[in-house]
Amino acid sequence: MSCEMTGLIIRKNGENAILKMQKHSACAGCGACSMADEKMNLNVEAFNEAGADVGDIVEVQLNAPDLLKAAFIAYSVPLISLIVGVVGGIKLLQLLSYEGNIEAAGGAAGVTLMAVSYIFIRMNEKKFKKSRKYSPVIVKVVQKNDYNDLESIDK
Repeated sequence: MSCEMTGLIIRKNGENAILKMQKHSACAGCGACSMADEKMNLNVEAFNEAGADVGDIVEVQLNAPDLLKAAFIAYSVPLISLIVGVVGGIKLLQLLSYEGNIEAAGGAAGVTLMAVSYIFIRMNEKKFKKSRKYSPVIVKVVQKNDYNDLESIDK
């Protein structure tokens, strides 16, 4: 299942393009724009497979299952790491008969494990971007650039 939207290319960035998009009500079920309200404009970076230029209106495709995997990695893995760190830290300290404040030490272990998970995600961010599996893709040009003055495009 994929979600298709249109957007205006406002800037190119190597093989990618920065798009100005408006959340589309028909795409609300895919979850890609769940953080935006119904009329909110979004700036999105997408792989420019269609070779579109600044000012072109393009069709963008998002693969919903891959997008959900990316959201899981970004949000759930650190949360799970925090919980495992707190619970595991408390249990380990109880087994070791720790005399200090077990809850505070368990909390510190949880925050530490969560930080490690964020560092791991950040270190692998380039790998995720390179795969293009988790990125939107410009699949076709809907309307070619008709602007005489590209400086008029809202950046």
